[in-house]
Amino acid sequence: MGGGHGFPEVRDDSGYRVTRGDLRHLSISREAFLEWFRGDLPLGLSFTTYEALVAELEQALTADGIDPGDVDVRLKGSSSSFFAGRHKTLPTTRSEIVASFRLLRGRYPRLFELQEIDNRLKTMWPAAHPHRPPFDAMYTLGIDRVHSDYDLQLSSDAIVTKCEKFAAAVGITPTREVTHHDVYNYVAWDLVRAAMPHLAQFTDLMSDALRRDVTVAVFASCGPPDVSAEFGDLSSHFKDSDWRIAAPSVRTGGDEG
Repeated sequence: MGGGHGFPEVRDDSGYRVTRGDLRHLSISREAFLEWFRGDLPLGLSFTTYEALVAELEQALTADGIDPGDVDVRLKGSSSSFFAGRHKTLPTTRSEIVASFRLLRGRYPRLFELQEIDNRLKTMWPAAHPHRPPFDAMYTLGIDRVHSDYDLQLSSDAIVTKCEKFAAAVGITPTREVTHHDVYNYVAWDLVRAAMPHLAQFTDLMSDALRRDVTVAVFASCGPPDVSAEFGDLSSHFKDSDWRIAAPSVRTGGDEG
């Protein structure tokens, strides 16, 4: 990524380049864009809220008996990469908009809602448009009723072991088929909520405080398996470009965002 005149060149996989108009429509300030580009802050967070997110997570892990220093934490999704992954496409046709609206809201849109979405699309992208949804675009367009979320990927053998012990304590044989998702291999969230109550409270608290959903996916310390051969970009295995979470004063990011 490059850029001139102090404005970074950021593109999605179709070659679409982020413009100042995009930032204006998405309510992303130039300063926030630059902080994200430098790897200082994920989109949608200030230094205050980023520090709070990290501090609250550390407190929750400690309260659940887990050493935060032994947990690899990575932020996934458009807040760390600006555009959603290649498994998501910005809906632009009427049929695509209706399908996305139904998926995200659980109902058919009214005609006036579709007209409003069409108007917003034409205002935001009168000519070329990105292929992948930018951060908060689905909310801004009115297709989704909520802002883009924060997806935290926690990799820790200690958390996995704690979850397996909880399952065994209630009489369930902790086989992988029982404790993990059958495709993406994260620990089932209902099991994590039961075994890690403070971590569950953390997601509820921060979702309310940030007014965005905060979700957690737990994996073993080696991270998610590489299933890119089967599922392409849906594979969430460790990558050099991952946004690794740390307090702003001790960030490891650089340009990883």
